[in-house]
Amino acid sequence: ARFRLGRQARRYLLARYLNQEAEHLRFTVNAFGKPTLIDNDGLSFNVAHAGDYVVLAITRNGAVGVDVEPLRPIPDRDGMGALVFSEAERGRVQAATDPDRAFLDHWTAKEALIKGIGQGMSYPVASVTAHFNTSPAFTRPGHDLSAWQLAHGEHDGHLWALAWEGGPRTIEVFTPQSIADLP
Repeated sequence: ARFRLGRQARRYLLARYLNQEAEHLRFTVNAFGKPTLIDNDGLSFNVAHAGDYVVLAITRNGAVGVDVEPLRPIPDRDGMGALVFSEAERGRVQAATDPDRAFLDHWTAKEALIKGIGQGMSYPVASVTAHFNTSPAFTRPGHDLSAWQLAHGEHDGHLWALAWEGGPRTIEVFTPQSIADLP
């Protein structure tokens, strides 16, 4: 049901942005499974699901990725961190007063980035370091990720992260009720 609701909200909001009928939208996926609009008029989007939450990011300027995760204990946090975090990130997670939250903060940031880049888990995530409240937001030795920005936060027991390519953006938040109230 959550997946279907996410697809319906995605189709409805994208149609509004493009000033088209939702049933006329056509989608394709890249080699890594990232969906895109055919005839997108420069629109990029990404969607994430967790529990009862669906997060959708839409922009007209560059690529975008989003992730959401419920706050929860992380089993084998150190073992998982060794697979997906850089040395600097592993140190931050281990030193944090709430290491599970720190793990999820870093994971949602990295997941948003790799979804935005469009390469999914084929991207070497452990070679990327997420930086919070600084610029650049992401670094990877030998690669220029300086165009990527990061916003992150918490809502109702869920952590979210939004990564986008390019300059500052306005972030709009829609709830199911606010979507239902749209004309």
